[in-house]
Amino acid sequence: MIAVLGIVLAAGYILWMIQRALFGNLPDHLLDLKDADRLESIPLILMIISIVVVGLYPSVVTDVFNSGLEPMVSVINNVSVINIGLLGN
Repeated sequence: MIAVLGIVLAAGYILWMIQRALFGNLPDHLLDLKDADRLESIPLILMIISIVVVGLYPSVVTDVFNSGLEPMVSVINNVSVINIGLLGN
């Protein structure tokens, strides 16, 4: 019963927070803000491009990780085989 109450209160708080953050009136000191210009949007564009590239071709990242992880995995596998051999005796 306490868990259900916690979930309901958390959902209500999240909805209240979203309403205030996204749909509320802007404070006076934020009324003169302007949109980002082209130079300021370059990091966002680069991040979007990198996310799309990694999403479409994950081997770009996984090959780098794989080359570093293969030696560690082989060492762990060898230790496992040795331990299993010792336990079997």
